[in-house]
Amino acid sequence: MLSPTSLYQLDLQGYLVLRGALAHAEVERLTARLVELEQSPPDSLPVHCVPSRTAGLDELRLYHIHECDDLFLRLLDHPAWISFVDDLVPGPARSTEAFSISRRKGLGVPLHHHPLADYRVVAGRPQSRYVKASIALSECGPQDGALVVLEGSHKLGAPMPYAPVPADWPIPEYDSGFARQFVATECKGKTRVPWSAIPGYRELHVAPGDVILFTEDLWHGALAVRSGRTRRSLYFGYSPYYMATWHGLSVSPELLARASPRQRALLGGPFAGNRFPAQRTPAVPGSASFPAIPDSELAAQRWLRPEPAHGDTTTDTAALLTELTHRTVTAGRDGVCALVVAGDTWQLRVDAGRCTVQQGEPHPADARLELRRDALHRLVHGDASAVQLFYAGDVTVCGDVSLAMQVADLLSPYKTA
Repeated sequence: MLSPTSLYQLDLQGYLVLRGALAHAEVERLTARLVELEQSPPDSLPVHCVPSRTAGLDELRLYHIHECDDLFLRLLDHPAWISFVDDLVPGPARSTEAFSISRRKGLGVPLHHHPLADYRVVAGRPQSRYVKASIALSECGPQDGALVVLEGSHKLGAPMPYAPVPADWPIPEYDSGFARQFVATECKGKTRVPWSAIPGYRELHVAPGDVILFTEDLWHGALAVRSGRTRRSLYFGYSPYYMATWHGLSVSPELLARASPRQRALLGGPFAGNRFPAQRTPAVPGSASFPAIPDSELAAQRWLRPEPAHGDTTTDTAALLTELTHRTVTAGRDGVCALVVAGDTWQLRVDAGRCTVQQGEPHPADARLELRRDALHRLVHGDASAVQLFYAGDVTVCGDVSLAMQVADLLSPYKTA
């Protein structure tokens, strides 16, 4: 939970550094497993884990890293920072990212941020719609590509006047076309200066096991790796329960099966309301904010089950269809529809709002509407709409759906002029 001091620091700076959040032995296990995954052929990784080499940088990312091993899954709700996440994210939080970054000697990461985090203070409490935990697996000093932040920029109301890459940012030999386009587009109209000259500049030097918790609308980037070491880190992002997964990736049923109830809640969603029986999410538990609503005891019964009809159910189909010639529609499609009732076929031609009827199979037909005699009776007497009958499986539509439903409207007493 955010203490008064932590709350003050976060609101002032836009980030917190949690020293020694992970034990040394845990960092060693995570690093060894990550190195093993990096050296594995891409097709040997779980299907839901996506490897990516970042254009312009010499770095490898493994998205949905928690699909690969429970070592990473346990970090999802790690007690060192999950209480901070619960405090900062408005409403129930869900996981929107989980990935690794391993970066070697070369260019740094340009300055960037995302305003959808929408950092604000409500009733004396900070809120962010996108909180990220950066977990250091490597020693990261001045030569190791440290994370750079512009302190206080998460509350910046004015446009950022500085370019996302510094004045001495070189164009790499690889991905040079992409890099030139990036500079031309992202630096247009901006001032290119050394990052250290930008107000609020701060390098965050960390040790293995340290965690940097920040709001995503804080401007941040990373220095170039100048040492011979590979900088390895893990990133876990959290947002409100209605926000989608950051990269559009879905979690596997196997991951949900391995996860704890708390982890499944973080991996579930997105949701914006209560959970209904038709939404099959048996692996994700309900919550106080998003309870699972039980279905009615009548659920086993068909909604449009046979009921006593109003009068004789032996509708005279020929007389009924002839009566359609007296009905009109105000707007719609013209064409020929085959109406099949209890095996008998009728040809209905709609032209300029008028309908003509004759028995027999039309050749060709623009649409085909099939229904039982009792369904026709219910439709004609207004006991059910065409849409209800369709979803109950009592009406079949083929071909021009618009024309077929227009014919069904002609049959209904509520849909004609």
